[in-house]
Amino acid sequence: MVHAVTVGIDGSPESLVAARWAADAAVRRAVPLRLLRVWDPDDPRTRPAPPETARRWGERMLTTTGRRIRRHHPALPVDTAWVRGQPVEALCGAAAAGDLLVLGSRGLSGPRGFLTGSVSLAVLAHTRCPAVLVRPRATVAGGDRGPSGDIVVGVDLSGPCDDTLRFAFRAAAEYGCGVRVVHSWAAPAGYGPDPDGAPDPEPAAPREAEESEHLQEAEEPEEPEDGKGPAGHEEPTDPRQFEDHAGHAGHAEFAEFAEFAERRRDALDRVLRGWTERFPGIPVTVRCRPGRPAWDLAEASRGARLVVVGRRNRQARLGPQLGAVTHGLIHHSRSPVAVVPHD
Repeated sequence: MVHAVTVGIDGSPESLVAARWAADAAVRRAVPLRLLRVWDPDDPRTRPAPPETARRWGERMLTTTGRRIRRHHPALPVDTAWVRGQPVEALCGAAAAGDLLVLGSRGLSGPRGFLTGSVSLAVLAHTRCPAVLVRPRATVAGGDRGPSGDIVVGVDLSGPCDDTLRFAFRAAAEYGCGVRVVHSWAAPAGYGPDPDGAPDPEPAAPREAEESEHLQEAEEPEEPEDGKGPAGHEEPTDPRQFEDHAGHAGHAEFAEFAEFAERRRDALDRVLRGWTERFPGIPVTVRCRPGRPAWDLAEASRGARLVVVGRRNRQARLGPQLGAVTHGLIHHSRSPVAVVPHD
């Protein structure tokens, strides 16, 4: 159960957008909103300011932001806190007491996606509660309701996904919309080239700007003609749809490929069955086919209310890390991204 929604405030326009998004989330959940300002005395940008001056500036900023929030949500309880310390630790600590953390993201020019700072990335990798990264102009306050699409959720069958699906279905119930499930898998070796032929969207590549632009300029996918009930599939369930991608293999090889595709779909249906039964009124569509998860989720984010992905709580040699899929997605998504940690 979410006891509060916490949002980090640093005075930037992006943090104000995040605060408005967080306020709307708090109203939907009927919980208080907490505005948090962290002052880092070791940050060279803030070091010249004496602590008392920094506190006065920070508290004034929080008061102004709270006043703007109450203008749109007069009945919403809003708490403010000015904290001196290391931003990642302070934000993660505050989120642990609140259950939902919201962060702003500075956008690149035009349609080029997120420019995510090291603090946001570190918080997403460390926090033990769900965290939402909000794009500029993703606000829903003041009558601007933003995208009217569904909740998109990425499902990885290699590990537990109940926490991720729980968050996605509850968000859909709060919004009164549907859930779009995206599960992309790698075809077995020997079935020809990458079936989607999509460039790698990971941000480390020098083609990042060009690829982001391609994602934005692509046409919106056509809506399916027939309505879908729970766990409906966006594409035919017949594995023969992948015949062109099977590398023109022989009959025996293709039969093996088709069987593999069917097993993936059956496994996904089993994972979803409990959630479609628990939320029978929520329409669910499924995209289950060979592909690249980060690319496919970024493409599905067009018009989505929210994209939800999981993050496994595990210690690497360099500390907690975001996975490659999540890292690529948050740099290319056109909608807010929720990262849900799980064991």
